[in-house]
Amino acid sequence: RLSVFIRKRPLAKKELKAKGYDIISCLFASEDQDSKSDENSLFRRELVCHEPKLRVDCSETLENHEFRFDGVFDEWQENSKVYDATVGPMVPYLVSEATATGDTTSLTVFAYGQTGSGKTYTMKSIYRQAALDLFQQLDEMRESASRRSLRITVGVSFYEIYMNSVNDLLNGRSRVQLMEDGDGAVQLPGLKELPASSADELLELVQLGEQARATSANAVHDDSSRSHALLRVTLYAEGKTNGPALARLSMVDLAGSERASDTQSDKKSTRMEGAEINKSLLALKECIRALDRGATHIPFRQSKLTQLLRDSFLSQNSKTIMIATVSPCSDSCNHTLNTLRYADRLKEI
Repeated sequence: RLSVFIRKRPLAKKELKAKGYDIISCLFASEDQDSKSDENSLFRRELVCHEPKLRVDCSETLENHEFRFDGVFDEWQENSKVYDATVGPMVPYLVSEATATGDTTSLTVFAYGQTGSGKTYTMKSIYRQAALDLFQQLDEMRESASRRSLRITVGVSFYEIYMNSVNDLLNGRSRVQLMEDGDGAVQLPGLKELPASSADELLELVQLGEQARATSANAVHDDSSRSHALLRVTLYAEGKTNGPALARLSMVDLAGSERASDTQSDKKSTRMEGAEINKSLLALKECIRALDRGATHIPFRQSKLTQLLRDSFLSQNSKTIMIATVSPCSDSCNHTLNTLRYADRLKEI
């Protein structure tokens, strides 16, 4: 039910200028050696992080940390390749499940990593390609003689978690209350949901929401996301948008974790935003730790982010994809190792 992928970005010009060097090696798993080729180069599943260390005599050495995931993308893999290996195979499944009877089927994909590691760059591509795929699948379904009796409509909502408040990005960033119903399911009463009848319409709503999202410059990134953004695409039986959802695709672009040194030169409001981002990401880490241990109590109520992601981890009808983005720069080694270790824990759940 849960797949974990790693995406390595290229070294940035300013990192090269500062004498930073690449500490990440993306490797083919031993059992995949026979199948690798230029066309089939996504089978990298192993990664080594070469951590710079100092010996007692002050000479430099590297400590190698080895990891294995469902997929590892090096800096040469294009967005389309990342999508095809992660979300792409799941969209037909989601549409197929929507035509079956039963409980709502959900797919959640989220990007996790430090500020400036490529999360938003990755997710923007996934928004576009998922929209195109979704409506292509719906068109094919409508043309199928066996499924003409069932017509599906699409509803779109887009919201952010900023300073632990939920804001509707399709309704002027108006605040939305997060509530639990009698069954313990999280609800967002008043959240605006708009119809989309084509991929272009869906992407116009995405663009509208992205323009409203909280961003600002900080010491690491000129246009840093200061909120967690959650795009929700819901499939309904035609004429029943107030009825139960048939299927739901949630795409989550998490704000980046930050070190105190990353924000020490920033203004007070930026530092406060960074502290709130780290607090919610810490709550997510605590939930991952508890799930990894098999704990009977998972602290999802620690933050609004974890409350909203709870069903992605617990529901039997949900599938979750994590794309952890990492910087290859030696200066970011601690951050990169931290991301890799939590991705590794999530993989074991």
